[in-house]
Amino acid sequence: NGGVRYQAEMLGTACHAGTTPMDRRSDAAAAVAELILATERRAAQDGDSVATVGQLSVPNGSTNVVPGRCQFTLDLRAPTDAQRDRMVADVLAALAEIAERRQCHYTLEQTMRAA
Repeated sequence: NGGVRYQAEMLGTACHAGTTPMDRRSDAAAAVAELILATERRAAQDGDSVATVGQLSVPNGSTNVVPGRCQFTLDLRAPTDAQRDRMVADVLAALAEIAERRQCHYTLEQTMRAA
């Protein structure tokens, strides 16, 4: 399989969980959770592509704080470069859409690409 890997961070707004209404949150961890599910669905669509978020971290997280940062990795693989690249494009489009809708921002660094 050819693969592409990314190191990424979702940036939202840390705020108090008890006083911030649900419709005013910019939860970085919830945005990444949504991305994980979208990535899983997209990989399954091909039948032989695979996608993994192997590392997930909420730096300085606390039980009563809406996460303002969530760091994660993406590992996307498929049997052909073309199939892999289509999946990558779809996953990155989902990332952009989720971040915009949830009023978050993200950074993304490609760390590996193999044919």
